[in-house]
Amino acid sequence: MIKDAFRIAELEKQLAERTAELIQRAEELSVINSVQEALVRQMDMQAIYDLVGNRIQELFDAQAVIIATFDHEADTEIFHYTIENGERFYLKPRLLDKLRKHLIQTKQKVVIDSAEAAFDWFGKDVLPGTKYMKSGVFVPLITGEKVTSYISLQNVDKENAFSESDVRLLETLTNSMSTALENARLLKETEQRTAELAVINSVQEGLAKELDIQAIYDMVGNRIRELFDAQVVGIATFDHEKQTENINYLIEKGERYYPVPRPLNTLRKHLIQTKEKVLINKNFEVVAEAFGMKKIPGTEHPKSALYVPLVIGDKVTGNISIQNIDRENAISDSDVRLLETLANSMGVALENARLFDETTRLLKETEQQKAELGVINSVQEGLAKELNMQAIYDLVGDRIRALFNAQAVIIATFDNDTATEHFKYLIEDGQRFYPASRPYDKLRQHLIVTRQKIVINTNYAEAYARFGLKTLPGTSPTKSGVFVPLIIGEKVNSYISLQNMQIENAFSDSDVRLLETLANSMSVALENARLFDETNRLLKETEQRTSELAVINSVQEGLVAQMDMESIYDLVGEKIRKIFNAQVVDIVTYDKANNLIEDRYAYEKGDRTLLEPREPKGFRKHVIHSRQVLLINHDMEKQMQEYGNEVLIGEISKANLFVPLISRGEVNGIISLQNVDQENAFSDADVSLLTTLANSMSVALESAALFHQTNKLLKETEQRTAELAVINSVQEGLAKELNIQGIYELVGEKIREIFSAQVIDIVTYDPKLNLIEDRYAYEKGDTTLLGAREPKGIRKKIIETGQSFVINHDYEKVSLQYDNTILIGDHPKSLVVVPMISGGKVNGMISLQNLDKEYGFTDADINLLTTLSNSMSVALENARLFDETTRLLNESKQQAHELITVNSVSQALASQLNVDELIKLVGDQI
Repeated sequence: MIKDAFRIAELEKQLAERTAELIQRAEELSVINSVQEALVRQMDMQAIYDLVGNRIQELFDAQAVIIATFDHEADTEIFHYTIENGERFYLKPRLLDKLRKHLIQTKQKVVIDSAEAAFDWFGKDVLPGTKYMKSGVFVPLITGEKVTSYISLQNVDKENAFSESDVRLLETLTNSMSTALENARLLKETEQRTAELAVINSVQEGLAKELDIQAIYDMVGNRIRELFDAQVVGIATFDHEKQTENINYLIEKGERYYPVPRPLNTLRKHLIQTKEKVLINKNFEVVAEAFGMKKIPGTEHPKSALYVPLVIGDKVTGNISIQNIDRENAISDSDVRLLETLANSMGVALENARLFDETTRLLKETEQQKAELGVINSVQEGLAKELNMQAIYDLVGDRIRALFNAQAVIIATFDNDTATEHFKYLIEDGQRFYPASRPYDKLRQHLIVTRQKIVINTNYAEAYARFGLKTLPGTSPTKSGVFVPLIIGEKVNSYISLQNMQIENAFSDSDVRLLETLANSMSVALENARLFDETNRLLKETEQRTSELAVINSVQEGLVAQMDMESIYDLVGEKIRKIFNAQVVDIVTYDKANNLIEDRYAYEKGDRTLLEPREPKGFRKHVIHSRQVLLINHDMEKQMQEYGNEVLIGEISKANLFVPLISRGEVNGIISLQNVDQENAFSDADVSLLTTLANSMSVALESAALFHQTNKLLKETEQRTAELAVINSVQEGLAKELNIQGIYELVGEKIREIFSAQVIDIVTYDPKLNLIEDRYAYEKGDTTLLGAREPKGIRKKIIETGQSFVINHDYEKVSLQYDNTILIGDHPKSLVVVPMISGGKVNGMISLQNLDKEYGFTDADINLLTTLSNSMSVALENARLFDETTRLLNESKQQAHELITVNSVSQALASQLNVDELIKLVGDQI
């Protein structure tokens, strides 16, 4: 038996060891498979290193994991994955230390089990930002006979952190992964060759698609950026006659630059003379000084750079450059070979593209003549289609943008009476601007006086000073600009401007001639369009007056029809909504005494939510204080910050118009129009019409408000009558000697007649027993009375506070706060409970409930019920006392009958009657 037990234990041990081995093999295969999966997914090498590093970190008890490769020519190691205590490090390449050289020479692992052993290898050196190790394993990855890289596990807290099985597993993994990672590297090299062909093919595709030469430079530059680990890519061409370099493509760390042409420096001349590449992998600033190289404004000096000439026949036509800002030795031999191959292949292709572009340019000059006619015809078509004037300016501006190489286009008119210019069309880099009108500067005055164009292609800073130019808000300073006046008769009434913010000499002589021709042809057409628009404007003003009268008449009709005040506000709001281009319309009234505004009409894309009374802030506060119209047509978020405005519900609008309603010199309300989709939605005509409407409506709405107030007072009188009727009913009940329960029912029925409530109940409260009891109950015909019970929830709160309680919305949420429960019936949506108080104590409650809708009870309902409760409390208490007195009187009568019976028996005893007679007498009395 003992032998069997030992045998079983031995087998179990072997099974456990075998299981651990299988798990280890599974984990090893998992990491190796991850590399294969990455290859299948065509991940880049860094992504594969990250994937392997993450898997190894999961597998081992290692606070730090390093994967690095060796550059044997530069005697450096390059870190691809470094992590310590969950923090990722991105270290620069560094020279090989003693341990790394040992790995390369011996091709054997290194195991460090103590801080002392680590010191022997490294001294006091640690990787930047990391901690000193106490345990470590370094295992080389060998391809052929060469150590290409290594993997390291490290622990900074404890010695002997890695077991022999950990070391064996890591060795097995590295042996298995060496080939897989080498295959991945070879695959990437193959992809690099494919990418090289793709760049060359891109140039050919550009020619096939008839792309312009700049688009081809951009396309090639972008492909080179994708291909190389370069933070800077540049493509430049040489003008041998002018001895200048034209930089066609320059990007640094994702930012595009557009430098002006510059003289050839020593390095560029060296490229032209030798037709050989220049590689600078270290000490760049020293080499740059020798070559007379200067930084382009806004850029940095690189630490590694490669310049490869573009050669056509025996002539260097330009160069391609890749650069790294952060590190030296960033450009490998394979990078140099690849870029040279690309340059050799692309030189002829780019020259063909340039010649093709030149041919295309000449063709386009012919097409410009057609385009000119197209723009002029567009104005005529606009008139034929009865477009408004602004639409014609937009149409002309868009056509000019399409025609010229201009980042900015301006069309503005002159008002000579006020010496101001009005911007009709301004677009820069695809963004539309709507600047306010402004006084003439010297340049505009020069256009008007001389009637001659102004071309500024260089030294724009000097032109800014000479003409007193100012950059419009939100736009950028200009480097090239053309200003051409539009002349009617002898008078300059407007101008067109083309501008480029990035390069000088952006506009050729042919551009200027074409714009002048267009301006001459369009002057009369645009003036005719302006006169046509003016005629339409006068017609629309007549229609606006008609609309204005319609709104004012609607208010008067509302008064005649004796509509309630809310209906009149709705009627006015709906009329305004139909007239104006606004998705949001609201009308608020202002209570000066309490400094509160309140919504009377609100509409936002179908939403009619009215907000509760609130203190005026932001835009409306400004209108109330200034009593002036406020128009905000653009830069809404900036204006909101300036005025301290906030959006309570809905979207932030892009254009707002606020007009005060003024009566007897005081602001008593505001009408607001808002457009949430577009800026500059409200014209001067809109402001004028809404202001006129507001002025006309203020008195009418004030009259309607007085009429409404009169009706309100009338209703309050009717309420008082109803209140007296209920109180009188109690008195009548007493006069008729009704019992107390009958009086409660009478009061309950009266209340049910007055109020819009499906549920009514009256309960009394006995403070001695702490019990409430139903005296009257009604819920949709059900009159069930609940027995005496302890007060809870809302009723308990009312007994404690002596205050009324109202829930007009979110009943379930609010009732949960007070642990309120419904004993029978449905949950209400509105509730009001008013205490009945006598002698300073709560002796009961009246409750109204609406089961169908929220906000079922108005302030008037609550006030009336409170008044009724206060008035009835004493009357009902008197009725209760009367009922109690009646009960006590009945008890006294019963006691008198009892005494008569007892006296009769006593007299019989005194008369010495026999027992039979005595029994008979008592029986008769009973």
